[in-house]
Amino acid sequence: MTMPRFGRGFAPIAVLCALGVAGCNSGSGGGATGTMSLALADAPVNGAQKVVVTFTGVELQPANGAVQEINYSTPKQLDLLRLTGGVTELLLNGQTLPAGNYSWIRLKLDTGASYIVTSAGGQSPLTIPSGAQSGLKLNRGFTVPDGGQAAFTIDFDLRKSLTEANGRYLLRPTLRLVDNSTVGALSGSVSTTEISQCASAYPNGYTAAVYLFPAGATPTDINTSDTANPGPITTADVTYDGQTGSYRYTIPFIQQGTYEAAFTCDAGIDDPTTAQTLIFSAPAAVTITAGRTTDQNF
Repeated sequence: MTMPRFGRGFAPIAVLCALGVAGCNSGSGGGATGTMSLALADAPVNGAQKVVVTFTGVELQPANGAVQEINYSTPKQLDLLRLTGGVTELLLNGQTLPAGNYSWIRLKLDTGASYIVTSAGGQSPLTIPSGAQSGLKLNRGFTVPDGGQAAFTIDFDLRKSLTEANGRYLLRPTLRLVDNSTVGALSGSVSTTEISQCASAYPNGYTAAVYLFPAGATPTDINTSDTANPGPITTADVTYDGQTGSYRYTIPFIQQGTYEAAFTCDAGIDDPTTAQTLIFSAPAAVTITAGRTTDQNF
C-alpha cells in the first residue's frame, strides 16, 4: 500500500462540501487519494417502534493532516430500527479522500431532530449526551488505500445503547466499525421446543434472541458497567418467518474469526445499566468466514 507523502508544512486541506445521496470529490493538495463508503446498521432493541437519529455529516481524522469534513446538503433522518438483519443506509458513498491511515470517525448530529416512538405509541425526545457538540465518535483506526476503494459499516447496537429513566430516553451509543471485506454473517433457526419454553416462561410476551460473544467467553447480559465482562459483541432477535414456518435469526457484519453464540428467552429484560441473570442455551462455537454466512441452529 502506498502512503501519501507530504512535504514540510504541508497537510491535506479539509473537505467542506454539501453531500446529497452521492459523495463529492475532495482534493488533497495533489496527493494520493482513494475512495471510501460508509454504511450504518443496527442491532434491535425492546420497547420501541422507532428510534430516529438525524445525521448532518461526517468528519474523519487522518493520522497526519487536517480533518476531512463532509456536510450533507439535507440531513439524513434515519429510523435505526429499520436497519437490522443486514439492512444498511449509506452515510458516505464512494467519497474521495486523501489516501492513508485515519485515526477516528465522527458522525455529526442534529439532536433536536432525534426522537423515539415507544411501543405504546408515544413520542419522546431522544437525549444524546454531548451529541450536539461532539456527535458520535469512533476512536478506531482504518485505512483509505491509494487509488483503491474502502468500505466500512458502523454497527449501532441499540440494545446496549438505549436506556430509559423517569420517562427520559438516553442514547449512549455502542458502536462497532467493521471492514466490509473481512466480515461474514451468522444465521439459523430456533426450534419450536425452545420457543415453547419462552412462551411458558413469559406468558405475557417475550423477546427471544441470539447473543454473540468472543471465543471462550461465558454468556452473560449486556450490563455495560461491568468492565471485567463486557458481555456480547452484538445480538439479534429471533422472529417468525412466515415463508418457512420457522423461527430464525441473522447476525450480519461479524469480523471473521471464532466466537461463541447462545440463545436466550430473556432478552426482553436485559438492560445495559443493570446487571441481570439471563438463562442461555449451551453456547455453540462458531467460525465466521469473510463473505459467507455460517449456519447455527438452536
